[in-house]
Amino acid sequence: MKTKRIWEIDALRGVAIVMMIAYHTLWGLNLSGLISYTQINTGFWRAFAYTTATIFIFLVGVSLTLSFSRVNKKNHDYVFKYIQRGLAVFGCGAIITALTYLLYPDAFVYFGILHFIGVGIILAIPFLPYKKLNLVLGAVLLALGTAFYNITLNVPWFMLLGFRFWGMSTLDFFPILPWFGVILLGIFVGNAFIPNGRLKLKVPEIPLRNALAFLGRYSLIIYFLHIILIFGAIFIIKQFWL
Repeated sequence: MKTKRIWEIDALRGVAIVMMIAYHTLWGLNLSGLISYTQINTGFWRAFAYTTATIFIFLVGVSLTLSFSRVNKKNHDYVFKYIQRGLAVFGCGAIITALTYLLYPDAFVYFGILHFIGVGIILAIPFLPYKKLNLVLGAVLLALGTAFYNITLNVPWFMLLGFRFWGMSTLDFFPILPWFGVILLGIFVGNAFIPNGRLKLKVPEIPLRNALAFLGRYSLIIYFLHIILIFGAIFIIKQFWL
């Protein structure tokens, strides 16, 4: 049976899509040298980028609770379903790794947002039935990740726990800590405010609701398309107009 989507979730993800396209366009132009903007990784734009990523990752947790509310809990077939989903998203991240290695071998993406989301979906499976546990554990992981980020090591072995290391260079990096904490907080909110897939809060209509919801429904496809279009356009401009 086809389940009814929650437009509020899709629309919020759509807002993040618009933010992502805006940031990546500016970031790509700056990276390619078509513009010179030294503030792209600091101040407002740094906060803008992290806000965008936080919305995406938070909604991963919320969306997992929605799908979990519709599965048969008496057997564990859903575990295989989520493992498959996580591996598929991780595979999309591997494509980004290959593309960035070809274009930027000195700073290619080896564990970006898609890699993390793929792993995060799998790690989240045992936590899907719980509410308060995810609130507490999510807050703890956020605190630990923030603390670890301020520690720089001489080896890369603990990168995925959020530690930095000397010589680290990559275009996109989302370690498990603190970001898995954001997924857990999303699971908490989903279980607390959208029990059984039904939103308990009344959300007023917003401008461009349908357009934003459409973007949110196809976020993964749009992610790939916008990367190809932005960097493809930049490549053409540099080759044929400059």
